[in-house]
Amino acid sequence: MNTILEKLLVPYYTEYLVIDQKFFILETSSNAQRYADIPYDWSLD
Repeated sequence: MNTILEKLLVPYYTEYLVIDQKFFILETSSNAQRYADIPYDWSLD
């Protein structure tokens, strides 16, 4: 029962976004764009 509960509660991956001090996007996870207001307008500079 514990393994079933762990599979439901523990995520397999974490979405992330790495930015610098000037708020430039340095790195993103593969599905981080789905949390954006305009996901197709993202760019890595």
